[in-house]
Amino acid sequence: MPQKDGQALPDELKKIMIIDDDIAVTNYLMIFLMQTGRFKIKVVNDSLIVPSLLEAQKFDVLLLDMDMPGLDGIDILKRIREKQLNLPVIVLTGMSDAELAVKAMKCGAFDYLIKPVEEERLLEVIEISLNIDSTAIFTPRRLSDIQIEHVRRTLAHFHDDRRKTAAVLGITLHELVALLAHDRQE
Repeated sequence: MPQKDGQALPDELKKIMIIDDDIAVTNYLMIFLMQTGRFKIKVVNDSLIVPSLLEAQKFDVLLLDMDMPGLDGIDILKRIREKQLNLPVIVLTGMSDAELAVKAMKCGAFDYLIKPVEEERLLEVIEISLNIDSTAIFTPRRLSDIQIEHVRRTLAHFHDDRRKTAAVLGITLHELVALLAHDRQE
């Protein structure tokens, strides 16, 4: 296997598209992720070209801002779902808005992170999204065992507020309680 600075290079770099109209944000994320040596990055500052890029190229993960001119994040999520692309989308937004988070998750977002996000947290979410069965992402509001970690993180994000967590995940409070009880039994 080829080596760089004494470390083995991965056989194939995972392709990430970063979609944000803020050039400073995309440049920062691009440099940070490229420095890990694990990702090939495509930066898009004009959301209107995203649909054609998704048809022309294959990506492993999308990092998506919500508030952009042209197509906003929800529009892009809906188009991805319409095209039935099994593609994890991690929302990175400066808006801490529970209603928007619920909408994004219902439209198929894998996770919803508030900027500025800690680098290690972002890498953790990217790695989890790369290691799940991509069909599980688009099973509407049925959370698989693989996604229990996402439930735990969301619950922690909302300081153990089960009602908000259930709303963000698009499930009932009863389903959340049952899921957490099932997780404790295992």
